[in-house]
Amino acid sequence: MSKPWGRSTDSGRSVTVQRVTLLGVLVATALTVALLVVQFSSDPGGPEQVPAAGADTEAVALSVPPAAKVLFIGDDWTAGEGAALQRAGFVHLLSKDLGWEYRVDAVPGSGWAHSAPATPGSQYLDRVFRLQTDDDFVPDVVVISAQMRSPATTPVIRKLMRNTVTTLRGRVPDAVIAVVLPYGNPRGMGMCEPLENDHITCVDTYGEEWLTGADAPAYFAPDGLLNNDGHAYFAERLAADLERDLVIG
Repeated sequence: MSKPWGRSTDSGRSVTVQRVTLLGVLVATALTVALLVVQFSSDPGGPEQVPAAGADTEAVALSVPPAAKVLFIGDDWTAGEGAALQRAGFVHLLSKDLGWEYRVDAVPGSGWAHSAPATPGSQYLDRVFRLQTDDDFVPDVVVISAQMRSPATTPVIRKLMRNTVTTLRGRVPDAVIAVVLPYGNPRGMGMCEPLENDHITCVDTYGEEWLTGADAPAYFAPDGLLNNDGHAYFAERLAADLERDLVIG
């Protein structure tokens, strides 16, 4: 009579062989996968990385109509101070050059962080809060500029600039906003650049050295304001930058 445990032994050996065989298959599969990973990671002709659907690969253009309506917000320079005649100010010269209809909200002595001494509530943010449009004039472009010195610290000006531009976007959501930075402030672009998007652009008069060099004194009156030549030069440079940065048409 055969021993009961004899069949159990043969069965056990069979199971052991099957396990060894399965283990070998798993090891071989793992090695194959590892080799394929190494090959694809080192092969320069491997699959190309494709951007995710909807990824923003190109900046949206700052687009304005050819016969745009432009609102200027600013201080002494925007008001045309220093020019012999109002029509010699850079605002008028720029608008005439580009063929734009314009309006002006300028208060001499005001700025991002301060009101004019004789005009309470003329700080830029206050004026933007009060901004109203009518059916005849909804601006396509807002040029907001401060060239006079401010007593405020850089962090304060940065915060007020951001709040002013954000509020302005709420008032005229379809308009392009051009922030013209002070020609004498090296920190201006750093304050404005984080705000740039498809509706906001920064004009870096300091970085582009508009009013520096040997010919700069010829553009200023004794009181530090632009003279006629200075307004004409400022209008020319600003028009060139706007034509470069905006899509007009």
